[in-house]
Amino acid sequence: MARFFSGEGMSYRDVFSLLLPVVVDQFFLIGFNFINTAMISSSGAAAISAVNIVGSLNVLLVQLFTSIALGGTVLIAQYYGQKNYKMIGKMVNGGVYATVLVATTAAILFMLLHSPILALLFGAASPAVIHGARIYMIGILFSYVGESIIEGVNGCLRGIGRTKVSLQLSLLMNTIYLLFNFLFVTFMHLGVFGLTLSLNISRYSIAVLAIWTLYRNRAHFGLNFKTLRHVDWGLTKRVLKVSVPFAAESTFFNGGKIIMQMMIVTLATAMIAANAIASSWIQLSEIIPNALSVALVPIVGQCIGRNNIGDAKN
Repeated sequence: MARFFSGEGMSYRDVFSLLLPVVVDQFFLIGFNFINTAMISSSGAAAISAVNIVGSLNVLLVQLFTSIALGGTVLIAQYYGQKNYKMIGKMVNGGVYATVLVATTAAILFMLLHSPILALLFGAASPAVIHGARIYMIGILFSYVGESIIEGVNGCLRGIGRTKVSLQLSLLMNTIYLLFNFLFVTFMHLGVFGLTLSLNISRYSIAVLAIWTLYRNRAHFGLNFKTLRHVDWGLTKRVLKVSVPFAAESTFFNGGKIIMQMMIVTLATAMIAANAIASSWIQLSEIIPNALSVALVPIVGQCIGRNNIGDAKN
């Protein structure tokens, strides 16, 4: 293990302590998606189809501001490698505010244009599916500010190697989401609207906890909360600039999925529902690659911050 996974500035224990929580996080996230699909299936094929077609658009938008958070992770990891704690605290400002800014802008824009967007992309779907899709899309867009706060804070935590803390936030968020889904969807039979209620309750409750977690870990960031009182536009622009390649890659990749979804929508509602169920199974193969892509960012970033190019290559 030491031979293949250790370097001059980072042992294999450090590598796996960063990697394993991310793998566990991805595993439970996919598991929750399975259960989520099973629960909404009780509301019928139209409900499954509505969640699925909006889900593909949601992934595109969420990955957009998640990419911004990843840009913050890159910069924080580099300064953490340099042990420049003063700049780490400042970059928390840039990382969190940049993520919230992009998410809020996307939410407002798509909220205003949700009807023409649904008609343009998925207009071939049945009226029942479009009705459910409209409810689900509006509910998801309302949750973006809360989710962006969580992603911004998690990006900061991963940058300093505290992936266990980000895992705890993620697991708690999805557990709350699952429990309220049982309440609203399974017992109260609120269908798609119940999903959106669960989503917003889980996101905003954990967003408050994420801010408290940031405060609790302020010593690791060298963070003075006066730094977070106002937006530092210079640092925000810097995070956005670093995040552009991540965001562009994510947009092209998930944009292709939306094109496929547009073609599937022209088929019957049952075919859309079948695709939704099959997609849940396909996600299993993405657990390890997704975990590696997230965990490697702070690992390589810290190596670059220490100016240890050899470790970064290995």
